[in-house]
Amino acid sequence: MLFNLPEFFARRLSLELKCPTPSLYGYLTAFLFLRRSGRLSEHAVELLHLTPDDKVLEVGFGLGNGLAKLFEKIETGNGVVYGTESSEYLVNRAKRQLLLEMETGKLHIYRTLAAHLPFPNDSFDCVFHNDCFWYLSSAPFLRELSRVLKPDGKMVSTLSLERLKSLNRMNLLSNVVCRNPLDYMIALERIGFCNVRFEYHKAGAEQFQAIFAFKPVVQSEHTVQQRETEFYDELVKREKARLSLQHALPPSQLMDPQSE
Repeated sequence: MLFNLPEFFARRLSLELKCPTPSLYGYLTAFLFLRRSGRLSEHAVELLHLTPDDKVLEVGFGLGNGLAKLFEKIETGNGVVYGTESSEYLVNRAKRQLLLEMETGKLHIYRTLAAHLPFPNDSFDCVFHNDCFWYLSSAPFLRELSRVLKPDGKMVSTLSLERLKSLNRMNLLSNVVCRNPLDYMIALERIGFCNVRFEYHKAGAEQFQAIFAFKPVVQSEHTVQQRETEFYDELVKREKARLSLQHALPPSQLMDPQSE
């Protein structure tokens, strides 16, 4: 692999790595980088230990290798596979390659931003993404992961530390949220995930790493849902305070939000 790429070339490939387009740079990105990510997706599926009845989501499915592997795992049961991707190019490619699987009604593909997942609360038994935690470490995305995951649901993120170092040396991670898996693990815990751990794995001659996290069965007082409730209550209090000033009402006449 070449290092010290020309600045313009590195910057363009960096953008394509995040969201590939149907262009020469997009094709280069798929050929040089996404094939390896596809293998990591397949490894991640094995780490999920799925049953045929599980409902599972892959965020950022890339070339679709993970979706195909997931479909094999749930094909004989009541399980359903969902995949999301921000790249229109990759979505169209996956739909062409997985057309027969989609026609069964057990595989669904969406083009959407990771921070705005189009699914109800507590939808999935398992959620995973691979080789892209550096793009998906922001609080809005992690809150979405927690929201759509069922209580005691499993989240897995696979990666390759060697690949991460290589991309960094080539200056292809200039627009990422974080570059350190430890920072990602800390962010998961801050959002409310529990039992967060880092593991080393090997598949044949290929070594890779995985981050595991679980959504708590019993929500603590600092979980996402309760923080949202506290935030809403604070907004109500502020609005009532504003109205009291506007109408010159004493604060004692304000109703407590919990009493409404």
